[in-house]
Amino acid sequence: MIREPWIADLNARIETLRMRAKELKAVIDLDTDEYRRQAKDFYSDLRESWERAVEEVVFAKTVVRFVRDVMTGRLKEVTVTDEDYRTIFFAMKRASERSGHDMSAGRDIPQPSPNEMEADLKVLDDFRIELGKRRKAASAKRSAIENPVVAMLLQLGSSRIGFS
Repeated sequence: MIREPWIADLNARIETLRMRAKELKAVIDLDTDEYRRQAKDFYSDLRESWERAVEEVVFAKTVVRFVRDVMTGRLKEVTVTDEDYRTIFFAMKRASERSGHDMSAGRDIPQPSPNEMEADLKVLDDFRIELGKRRKAASAKRSAIENPVVAMLLQLGSSRIGFS
């Protein structure tokens, strides 16, 4: 049974896009309508994958579309830097320029090569990996916040002092 990757998680999406970009390397003429459609589909799916990355990786599934509950406990994994914003902004802008919009003739952006597709996908994959590391570190650091302070008993001579 083949699993629909756009229902699957981000990892499955990245792997599917990686295979599609690799298959497109066999295309010789990049100026055909067929190649244009394949490139547009690739970038549409890449754009949707960035949206999924925001849900799964950036917000650690704290809020998931079409799920009633908000998992506030997952906030301990959430970190967003200005560099994260910059990466997402420009990656989404690039993907949007190549998908889902009727491009004016005056704009005339050349079709991306399969190598460019792989490079654009690598930005997403690298972002996912790096943010995953930061999420683990943030979670470990914030777990300490959840643990209460423990009182210590001191022993002076033969008497014991404690707090009740």
